[in-house]
Amino acid sequence: MISKKLSLKLSVAVGAALGLILSACTFIAPAKAPMDVVVYSDPEGSDTLVVMLPGAAQWVEEYEEQGLVGLIEQCNANISLVGAQAYFGYYRTKTIVTRLREDIVLPAMASGKTNIWLLGTSMGGVGTLLYRAKHPEEISGIMAMAPYVGDEDELTAYLNAEEDADDNKMAIIWRDLQASAGDNPEIVLGYGSEDGLGFGIRWLASMLPPQRVHQQSGGHDWETWMALWPAMLESSGICSDAVNTAA
Repeated sequence: MISKKLSLKLSVAVGAALGLILSACTFIAPAKAPMDVVVYSDPEGSDTLVVMLPGAAQWVEEYEEQGLVGLIEQCNANISLVGAQAYFGYYRTKTIVTRLREDIVLPAMASGKTNIWLLGTSMGGVGTLLYRAKHPEEISGIMAMAPYVGDEDELTAYLNAEEDADDNKMAIIWRDLQASAGDNPEIVLGYGSEDGLGFGIRWLASMLPPQRVHQQSGGHDWETWMALWPAMLESSGICSDAVNTAA
């Protein structure tokens, strides 16, 4: 007979293993064309669309599981809300912006959406920043939670104008931020003060109006992010003050 203590240890070990397997799956998920999309709400006559992009080793369904989907729907019932199944494969194949644009943004514009926001955490934040750099005229703004803004050494080399630094894969984002971070389309930024990606995030924060930057103690985790989302949603303007009571 297996003891309760051993059974508990086995359950924890199996759960951890399953978590690693599921996380690994997000890295090997194919970059489909068209991109798969989860539609959470699409009320008739809505002119506002929020597109959610998952972080690395995340499933887009986590936005619902962690409560963000409910938070957005509660603060504004007229928002159309979708989750893009935008996994690592799209970044690896450099098709993330193309698929977001052709499969989600342009069809939304054609259907009458005039207020389009991209929302992403971590790697998903990279997707929002890339889209802003390439097609700023098509979106109203982005909400980037703890976005990866580049390796510290590589970003430092770029800022110091070192040779070849401008060829870095992140340079398109860096150039765009240097030129227009504080302008439209708006950037609303959130992050934990102990986040390991802090160097690049703080550099971005330094270029934004203070009212668009939301920071609190915490790391690169859902607990920190969910504490920050209410204020970020209010800053974006897509939610009314009711978001404060929804948190």
